[in-house]
Amino acid sequence: MELICWRKCRSYALPLVLFALLLALLSTISYRSRYYSSISNLNTKERLLSSNLESIDTVGSSYKVPDKPEFQALDAIEAFIPDVSEIQKQRVATLKSFCKLHPELSGIERVGVKKKLIKSHFKKNGNKYSLLPSYKFFECRVAKTGTTMRSFVWWAAFHDGKNIHDFPYYHPVVDPDVQKMDKISVEEFENIMRTHTGAMFVREPVMKIISAYFNKFCDPKKKWIMKKHFGFGEGTEGGTPSLGDVLGKLASDETLEVYEFDDHFTSYFNYCSPCLVNYSFIGRFETLKRDLQHLLFNVTSLHNALSYPIDQAPVSPKFTDCPYTMDHPLAFQDVNMDHVLKLIRKYKYEYAAFSYDPSDIIKYIRKRIDISKDFRESQQS
Repeated sequence: MELICWRKCRSYALPLVLFALLLALLSTISYRSRYYSSISNLNTKERLLSSNLESIDTVGSSYKVPDKPEFQALDAIEAFIPDVSEIQKQRVATLKSFCKLHPELSGIERVGVKKKLIKSHFKKNGNKYSLLPSYKFFECRVAKTGTTMRSFVWWAAFHDGKNIHDFPYYHPVVDPDVQKMDKISVEEFENIMRTHTGAMFVREPVMKIISAYFNKFCDPKKKWIMKKHFGFGEGTEGGTPSLGDVLGKLASDETLEVYEFDDHFTSYFNYCSPCLVNYSFIGRFETLKRDLQHLLFNVTSLHNALSYPIDQAPVSPKFTDCPYTMDHPLAFQDVNMDHVLKLIRKYKYEYAAFSYDPSDIIKYIRKRIDISKDFRESQQS
């Protein structure tokens, strides 16, 4: 009897196993379908890395450069995303989650008293903020994230609707009509946090450094200052350091205090203190036009005071005091990928808090290095 039962059970076993495998397969397909469907309307770079900083600490250790790396434009606007408000919710939620995981970045643990911290932060960085009380809006201006373009947009709101082209242009830092936040009291700060929309714009961290190099080191008027900061000499004589030289300096252990001496390389956490200040809007340089339009027309009432798009947007000058311009095939010829990986680790909090994927910049720079190699070979042949 037991033998008969065993034979029957064995005869049913294979179909049951196959049926179970089929169910597992269907379940996996269903899960993947739901998963990809749920992210199809979200920015592909909007991935929360804050709970897994180790992935950035070890980036590059197992990364293998493909034979033909995919080129991805970092300034591409993701026009396929239909709901910008949902993207904003995700960006802000990502930042808040990151700050909860890393309370030390608010500085409160170091200073001890929140009121004292607020005073010290705005005393040091308050002139980097633009405040518009009439529209219940403030922005922490981060260099190399489109601040010049946005200053053209904000101009009418700060200057009683006047046309910017009828007056000499002043940068917001030195424009006396732009209200700053360097003298606000703790009580004023707390009221602003409750009643105002706070905005900051960010950019892919390493790409921000590269842009700063081509904009500042290549400017004959500012080159000597940058050379002095980086230890390339204090005078204006001599050639300009290459992009590879500057990235190597920034990546070295000797320049850990790079955050302190120049706004273009300052950490967001020292500059805008996003774990202390309540930002309800996070814009990106890579999606600047789309984000700015959403901020003006859907988040604030600023559109009542200004027009957008503006008639004549500012164009960044292309300085020629560098070995190559950014779009030259040889611009990245001496960039060391090890330095790039070290920079990614150095700016790991920026990558995590603002959901930038390090693989994007790795692919981009690797592609530029390959272009340099191909160009040199074509010149030699």
